[in-house]
Amino acid sequence: MSGRDGRSSWLADTLGNRPFIVAALYLSCFFLPMLIIVAVPLAFIFRREPAEEWEVSHYRYQVRTFLLALGLFILLVAIFVAGLMIFGETDSVAIPALIVLLPLGLAAMAQFGVRSVLSMARAVVRQPMPRPDTLLF
Repeated sequence: MSGRDGRSSWLADTLGNRPFIVAALYLSCFFLPMLIIVAVPLAFIFRREPAEEWEVSHYRYQVRTFLLALGLFILLVAIFVAGLMIFGETDSVAIPALIVLLPLGLAAMAQFGVRSVLSMARAVVRQPMPRPDTLLF
């Protein structure tokens, strides 16, 4: 799709940009968590289909973003359950558990969001992710 001046429009380029769509779905998960059920399979499916060279690093980065977030979520739940098993279900445990686990959960969500935004920003300009295997940013 071309604009009047012969250049393709941003919207047409973005809607055909599969890494951008996956990153947008990841960010939408903050508002509609069930969208992760759509985003993750799309990332896995797109990763296996032929793609442009710059897209390959995005899919690896996006799949790792999901796996990292899932791993951190499982770790936080395990810490919470272990705390309940060790100390019992008392109110004296709930407040310290919240004080410890809430910042860790917020940090995990922030990392998920930042990684999604970084992928989205590079996908718009069709650049590969510089370090798709990193666990940070």
